[in-house]
Amino acid sequence: MLATLPRLVPTLALLLLPACGLLDGASAGASEGDSEAATFGTAATFVPTTGEPTHCVGVDDCPAAALCERVQCIDDACVYTRRAAGQPDDDIPGDCHSYVCDGNSGATPVDDLNDLPDDGNSCTVDACSPDAAPENTPQDPGSPCDGGYCHADLSCQPCAERETCEDTSLAEPNETQSKAFALPQQSDADDITYLCEALGSPGDVDWFTFDAIDSVLGKVAPAVVGDPDDLQVCVYFQCKNAGTKVVCPGDSVADNAPLGQQGCCGFGSFQPYLDCKGLDEDASVWIEVRRDPDLPADPPPASCVNYQLGYEY
Repeated sequence: MLATLPRLVPTLALLLLPACGLLDGASAGASEGDSEAATFGTAATFVPTTGEPTHCVGVDDCPAAALCERVQCIDDACVYTRRAAGQPDDDIPGDCHSYVCDGNSGATPVDDLNDLPDDGNSCTVDACSPDAAPENTPQDPGSPCDGGYCHADLSCQPCAERETCEDTSLAEPNETQSKAFALPQQSDADDITYLCEALGSPGDVDWFTFDAIDSVLGKVAPAVVGDPDDLQVCVYFQCKNAGTKVVCPGDSVADNAPLGQQGCCGFGSFQPYLDCKGLDEDASVWIEVRRDPDLPADPPPASCVNYQLGYEY
């Protein structure tokens, strides 16, 4: 038996070597993912022309891969892999062109009408022309967009652009706090709500009121957003079950409503701090919108101003 042992060792070694190779390949394939295997399984790993492999913790630590190449961070080293022949790649997303790889880091440019030029503006239509030219075509004013309606300047606003200014809202007459227009109840878990209104004269004032609910899952964080930002917005609070404390941020000033409630006045947008002296922060809220009281008389102010008012609790 001892005499035959040396002849068995080389044979055993030959059997073990492929097994080790299979284990290494299985490990690498698992790290790349099954969906990547068809794309990169036949490509060879190589050192990039920039020099030796770079140590890494994640792929962001690695120099960027060239066109038709891919980089991964494997075992603390940047590993570059050629994309297989026939696989697509794109060096400039959104230019209506891409490339087809040849399996040897080479690439052939092709038109790609699905490589859309996304400009991040929902008031444009992103498209590739038939001859593969990027196009961002403006939407018509009034078209729906993310969060509202398109305006002529391609901005997306909660209120549709209005060609005329008419102070004919159903909220009228709401020129005093006691005649404030009642808005639907709002909780601190609701998203911001917008009103699309108008001030009919330089001295016009609009008042609104709503019941605010402190919900179990919400957090009280009042805020108002006025546009245009040269309108003065005031917001006042009265806690329903405890004392009321209001702290005004630096871009607003403390003020008391005609009926005595504490609040803040400011321009544009601001966030007052409300503290109801108790666990329950249900409150009554009043909002006043008016022209800037310090608006100069020359040039004369517009006789009517369209505005949008956002509010949340």
